Amino acid sequence: MLPMARFSRCATLLQHLSAADCQALLYLQFLSSGRFETISGRIGIDRTMGFHRIAA
Repeated sequence: MLPMARFSRCATLLQHLSAADCQALLYLQFLSSGRFETISGRIGIDRTMGFHRIAA
């Protein structure tokens, strides 16, 4: 395999892995938005949801 083709394959794999990580983090953020009293109780649900809106 040519060095450039190997580099291209590695770059594509890294891109797919980073996209999957971002999707997993956004999914976890969606699941946890406003559902934990220890977080949303102290700072309020409006600020929590505002943070999630900006982060997404």
